[in-house]
Amino acid sequence: MNAESTDWVSEVIAFLTDNLQRDGNLESWDHSFMSAYQLGCDALVALGQAEPTSWGAIALHPPALPPTLPRWDDICVVIISLAIQTDKLTFLRQENSSSLQKLYTDKLGAFDVPHDFSVAPNIEATEDLGPALAHPTVLPVLQKLGLLKNRRWTEKATEILWREQPNAWNLNITSDDRFQIAVQRAVEQMPDNVRLKLDDLTSIERPLRKLIQARKDRRALHRKSGEQTFDSPSQEIQYLRERLLAQLTDELDWLFFRSWRFSSGWLSGKQQKTALEIFHDPLAIQMRHAVVKKLFPDRPEFFE
Repeated sequence: MNAESTDWVSEVIAFLTDNLQRDGNLESWDHSFMSAYQLGCDALVALGQAEPTSWGAIALHPPALPPTLPRWDDICVVIISLAIQTDKLTFLRQENSSSLQKLYTDKLGAFDVPHDFSVAPNIEATEDLGPALAHPTVLPVLQKLGLLKNRRWTEKATEILWREQPNAWNLNITSDDRFQIAVQRAVEQMPDNVRLKLDDLTSIERPLRKLIQARKDRRALHRKSGEQTFDSPSQEIQYLRERLLAQLTDELDWLFFRSWRFSSGWLSGKQQKTALEIFHDPLAIQMRHAVVKKLFPDRPEFFE
């Protein structure tokens, strides 16, 4: 399937509106600060079906698709995430069916499938991806998105499910030649502004000195600052370093969440406008580790 096709739009909108948490009526959705629901609400907004709120989204009347649709790959990730969250998609290990009997029975029972239904997965494994069990209402949207064909994962599904990385499949993505090629491309084709940002975010000593000095200044101004106390200056510096490292690492991850995709590499400003902010994307985090290690091997705290 061509990723630029828009055949998936109506199916995706229907799946989102049917599976996001309703906020007591049919006009709004409450994400409860759960990732899958947050992303689902973001997708509805990006598709021109709702306006955002601090707690979710409210339906627009009338809805109107935007001139440029959100990225197909990001929409796919949202649908997969929501299907998992609502217990309508389960990834399975490559094992014989008898050892999975209870899991299949539980899931199929929840799907109101007749008891004589086959216990085999209804999505077959491929060379890259493992088997899965999907609710009957999930199959049509996965097929429309081009992730399934004849109840098997398609080649296009690989890059999407690499962003999910089901534990059951035990994927080893960073050793895959395709990942290594993508790392090399990310380094060689990196925009100058991204390179400067990476250098800035992986340089911890200067902001650490500023943080230490700011803490000293506050104490001088307020004798009882209420700040955490330490047994020694070195212990305090270590605490501040760890706190700063966590902040900078988070910003590095967000740089990749917003600006990089496996199929496209670094996104232009125009491309970023149609991207959804898929946070906690394991593939983007792995790419961040690999790229930083290649560019800044002397800064292991940012990739180990």
